[in-house]
Order: sequence, then structure tokens, then C-alpha cells
Amino acid sequence: MEIAAFEEKALGLRPDLVIIEYVSNDLHLPNFIRTRNDALALDRLYLVDFVERRLRRGREPELFERLARLGLEPGLAIDEERVPAEYRDMVSFGSYVDAMRKLRDLSLEHGFSVFTITLSPSPGRSHVLAVSSDLGFHVLDVGEVFENYLEARGYPEYLGSPLALGPDDGHPSAAGHRIAAGAILRYMGEYGLLPPPSRTPAHGNPPGRRSLPGNPS
Repeated sequence: MEIAAFEEKALGLRPDLVIIEYVSNDLHLPNFIRTRNDALALDRLYLVDFVERRLRRGREPELFERLARLGLEPGLAIDEERVPAEYRDMVSFGSYVDAMRKLRDLSLEHGFSVFTITLSPSPGRSHVLAVSSDLGFHVLDVGEVFENYLEARGYPEYLGSPLALGPDDGHPSAAGHRIAAGAILRYMGEYGLLPPPSRTPAHGNPPGRRSLPGNPS
């Protein structure tokens, strides 16, 4: 879906670089496409579903590794009953691989580079990054950078650490974004993905200097 939107809306802008941030729910459909659950259904206990999700939480990386060793497709649990039939071919790991191959073909045809990153220790990210690497994309595992930070400072897990918004919110905090931005910038500089310095400084400032609020240029 995202590749189709990119092809229709952004390809005409002639990008030099396309950056993809993978998160674990990229293998799922948006909530507004899923079929609504019937809260009054007698054949499903939603309390049991809730408890099962809580017990499974944090163990997805092990699940991905076990699936890979068995030769099965890695992917988070998907409730197929909530996926409309016309969209079920979009929620498997194989569909993700097909989309990345389509992006690779577009990059070769239109001359842009692709850079895949993970912004947190997402379950199964190693498999996704391996796909990008096999397709010749640039790859950076920011999740590994986060893990090194947590280990060096004695935090047992990502959730609840200074890198996450909270114990129940896995989105990166301001500190997490700063660390991620530094890692991404270093990679882009090392592999020549940054644009060359402009010969005409913006806003009349000389190279290496920027105006501060309230100060003249």
C-alpha cells in the first residue's frame, strides 16, 4: 500500500533517496480497513484475547527466531477474521517482500537509493533488514544502537527506559530520537548519502554559522 502511494504521489518529485523506517505493525493493515469486532458476539471472549496479548508481549523476538529456524514466514500474529478478503494478500511477510522488490525495481528505473532503518528494537527486524540488504538497499539497525545504550546503562528492557515514551508506549522519546538521528546522520555521511554543501549559504549566513533568534544574520 505504501509503495503504491509512493509511486503515485512522490515518484514524480524525482527523489535521490527514499528512507523507510520499519516498525512491527508494517505487516498489518491500517485499523480503518479492518473489519470491526462485534462486541456482543458470544463466540469470542475478549478478556481472554487481552490476557493472551499481555502474556505474549515481549516474547515476539523469540517467536520470530523459532519461525525462521522452522523455515516459516516471520510475522506478528494477524487476526485474519478482521482482514477483509480483498486485502488478505497484503498482510503476510511475503507481501512485504514483494513490495520491497517493487521498490527496488523503481529505484533502478528512476535512479534513487533506498535506505531502510529500524527506529526501535522492533520484533523481527533482523528478517526485514535482511530482505533490504539482499535487495541492495542501505540498512541501519538503530534498534541495535538502542540495545547497546540500554546494556551500557543497565536498563533491562527498552520499555520504561529513557529511550521510550513510557512503560506502555514503545514510541521513542526525545532522547531516543536524538540518539537515532545521530546514528542515521553518521551512516549517511559515511556512505555519501548526504547532499553536497551549498555554495550559496541560505539566508546570507556564511558556511558553518547559523543565526540565533534575536541575533542579526
